[in-house]
Amino acid sequence: MQAVVLRIKLKYLDSYNRSRASIAAMYTGGLQQLNITLPRECKEGKTVWHQYSIRTPLRDELAAFLSKNGVGTGAFYPVPLHLQNAFEKLGYKPGDLPIAEKAAKESLCLPIYPELTNDEVKYVIEKIEEFYKNRK
Repeated sequence: MQAVVLRIKLKYLDSYNRSRASIAAMYTGGLQQLNITLPRECKEGKTVWHQYSIRTPLRDELAAFLSKNGVGTGAFYPVPLHLQNAFEKLGYKPGDLPIAEKAAKESLCLPIYPELTNDEVKYVIEKIEEFYKNRK
């Protein structure tokens, strides 16, 4: 059943990718003046924007604020690979890979799906701006 649905959706893949690219461009344009790290496009390939992941030391506070304002977010990789149970036998412990651990604590994925409207993207941007404005 899933294969049947995905086969039908496959013919829309290019338009879905274009839509997500447009949303990503709106996020990048609207958020670049804030003190957050934005994703960068890979020059060696074409980004399909499956996720739009920002980095901020205020991740948990920002996520809570956005949730309170009706914006869903995700922290899809909250535990870095070297600390996951599957790699326990390698013997890594917290502090061994501090950059990976910092990235895991700061990463927050914003909504990005083809049906997201421009008004919804603008709302997300406005709420993030509001969060940072209120922190000063």
